[in-house]
Amino acid sequence: MANDYSKKISTKKNNQPTVSRTKLVLSQPAAVRVKTAPRQVAPPRKKSVALNNFNRQSIRAKGRRKKQSGSSRFSGGAGSLVFLLLIIIIIAVIAWGAYSFVGQRQSWLTNQPATDKNYDNYQIPLGIDVSQPASDPTADWLEFDYFAENSTLIPVATSTSTSTSTPTFTPALPLMSFKYPANLTLSSSTNNTLVTLSGLASSTEITVELVDYNQGLDNYLATLDKQAQTAWKGKKSMEVLGQSLVILDNISGLSRSEKLLATNLSRQAVYLPISSSTIAVFNLVGENPNEALQQFYNLFLSTVKISQ
Repeated sequence: MANDYSKKISTKKNNQPTVSRTKLVLSQPAAVRVKTAPRQVAPPRKKSVALNNFNRQSIRAKGRRKKQSGSSRFSGGAGSLVFLLLIIIIIAVIAWGAYSFVGQRQSWLTNQPATDKNYDNYQIPLGIDVSQPASDPTADWLEFDYFAENSTLIPVATSTSTSTSTPTFTPALPLMSFKYPANLTLSSSTNNTLVTLSGLASSTEITVELVDYNQGLDNYLATLDKQAQTAWKGKKSMEVLGQSLVILDNISGLSRSEKLLATNLSRQAVYLPISSSTIAVFNLVGENPNEALQQFYNLFLSTVKISQ
């Protein structure tokens, strides 16, 4: 190819040397373009544009990430705030419940009746002397005793006694006893089976009667109620208004509220089996016993002692 090219040049030299030089000069740049084509700057420009596009995209991506991180931070902060508020509400509810419980506990303790326990913070009311035990309101009352066979001394045989020796005597225990105030008047029957305490109030008295009956308390009351059906001139003489169980000196009995129709009086009766063959009857009889008389009657019953 170089030979052909030289021939053309030589031919041109013979015919048209000047023009041939001109063509050679014109054709030379084309060869230069071909050789210098790899040095063109266009490819680096394309890389710069791509780099700029990449930078723009990365900047946009960073902006989006910042926005997302900002929104996530905001949502995370809002969630933390809500959680903190819930914790505060729970603590407040627990504190309020504890305060209410303590207040109710203090109110309950304040309303409790006084006990015999000694508390460090207990304050003794003024005017009460705790150095001495509580006084017995019946301490100065008189005592009345029922003895078996109406005797205070019962002969008791001994192993060394003989028919000619003098029998020894020992005081007997009373079958029953009670106490009563000295300002009341006590009267009794010959064999002390009926004792009356008067002086309480107008038309009011306390009676104590021992009844021989060996068929039990229930049978005794049934017999008494049957007799009351015709005891007042063939009419009913007594009406039972109510009854309840009672215990005196560890002995179970029955308390009844009765209306005496023949005399229009009220009677609070206590029936107590003090032995297998004896029933004690305690009565508070009056026109209309008030609360003070009822309290005195209950105090009187608390002094009853039974030999067991």
